[in-house]
Amino acid sequence: MRDGAFPVKAPSCTKVRFYPILPTTEPTMSEAKRLAAEKAIEYVEKGMIVGVGTGSTVAYFIEALARIKDRIEGAVSSSEQSTALLKGHGIEVLDLNHTGGLSLYVDGADECDGNKNLIKGG
Repeated sequence: MRDGAFPVKAPSCTKVRFYPILPTTEPTMSEAKRLAAEKAIEYVEKGMIVGVGTGSTVAYFIEALARIKDRIEGAVSSSEQSTALLKGHGIEVLDLNHTGGLSLYVDGADECDGNKNLIKGG
């Protein structure tokens, strides 16, 4: 089946036709997270060691990071979950104690307050 289509059986016919699914005006939460992760990739510079947090948005980021893994030195992970994803994509996981400071750390946020402060966790 083609992406963005759903099958509909035509009346009195054995053919199956595909009708496109029209995009909604608002992205789903999953799509918004994927888009945020893709945007974050724009901040990754050649030779960088990237810090990564944990969660669904970071999982999308790690998938995107895997496409450019040859441009980075490696990554520092905040969790076993992210470490497993990074290693699964062939990205070297480094120890923060041996890398020093990070120029970029990517993580999702669970909330944003009225002053646009991001809150991670409950």
